[in-house]
Amino acid sequence: MLKKLKFRLKIPYHLIFYKTYCKFQALYVAYKGSSFDKQLLAEFMHGLAAQLGAWEKFESEEAGVITYFHLAFYRLFVESGMKEDLIDLAAKYPTYRIWTIGHSLGGSLASMTALYLVKTGSFDASKIRLVTWGEPRTGNVAFAKEIEQLIQFRYRVVKKNDAITNLPASLDPNTPLLTASMYERQPLFYRYLVHYDNNMKRGDPFKICSLSDDHTCRNLALAADFSGNLISDRGERIMFEEWLFFSLSYI
Repeated sequence: MLKKLKFRLKIPYHLIFYKTYCKFQALYVAYKGSSFDKQLLAEFMHGLAAQLGAWEKFESEEAGVITYFHLAFYRLFVESGMKEDLIDLAAKYPTYRIWTIGHSLGGSLASMTALYLVKTGSFDASKIRLVTWGEPRTGNVAFAKEIEQLIQFRYRVVKKNDAITNLPASLDPNTPLLTASMYERQPLFYRYLVHYDNNMKRGDPFKICSLSDDHTCRNLALAADFSGNLISDRGERIMFEEWLFFSLSYI
């Protein structure tokens, strides 16, 4: 039996919805991706600022995220009452895991949601599951480290040559030109990467990379395809459904 509880916010380009799957005892929060116009431009501009070390603090003195993501997260999840709604729903289903998922900008919001729920003590870390698609580099090195330390189940799914997943740009952590100070200020992905070196159709092969950032896992120089972000609301929902049912079946 499938029970659904959905909330749609009157905020351009965003969608959050909750679903409760009784069969798998899972509750998840999903964020849709960026629009391909002013919103994407805003991400790009704030990403440039992040490359220069201009991060907004996120629930700690060290961890920082892109300013645009910071504003979107607190407006969408915290100030709107979504957090309280999630807590109330989880109280109704106390044994259920909490899945935070999202596409593109929504992936960044999902990773921030997962970390926020644990750091604020809203949920035990063992109940949180994080899966994103086409997520850009959301935060700095400290943010990536906190995700890895606190969220054990975490995967970033990336399609071949997706341009958004190489923004904002970063230097290879293994390069000798990178000083300790530069390293701490730059954007960095958390592990683990699920990379599809193809069009990511059903049944296509993928590999899981456990190395820091993505520089040794995929060819970032070829990441120039923006078509991966041109997905309709229905397409995103289908993508979420298929991946979640696959994941839940093996957990």
